[in-house]
Amino acid sequence: MQNRYVTFMRNDKLSSFLNRRHYADMAGGFRVSGSDRPDANCSGNEPAKRNLLDDESKRLECFVSDLRLRPELRTQALLHMLHINDGDYCLKQWQDAADYLLGGAHGASVAEIKRRIVAYLKEAGIEP
Repeated sequence: MQNRYVTFMRNDKLSSFLNRRHYADMAGGFRVSGSDRPDANCSGNEPAKRNLLDDESKRLECFVSDLRLRPELRTQALLHMLHINDGDYCLKQWQDAADYLLGGAHGASVAEIKRRIVAYLKEAGIEP
């Protein structure tokens, strides 16, 4: 049997899978993958959606923390977020993603968050 305490290695899907299984076992069998869990942060009138940060990390094949720590991944995630339909994720998901990636860039609407993303990218010298 393989050791369940394998070291996390970037883009190593087996390592990631084994560690997720371990943490799922520790959590009493609950799944820990972002898109597999309902979103507890959305209000009752908004349907449960996928987790925006988890989906971006899966798309870029990295860990969520890499989205903040590695500038090239942050830029790719922010550029992609500009093209996501506003209704694909609830406002709370957008706010949490903006707060995590931009550091406190909450907005009252998804459009305002996207404007802040554009301003951040322009300040970094990237034309969205």
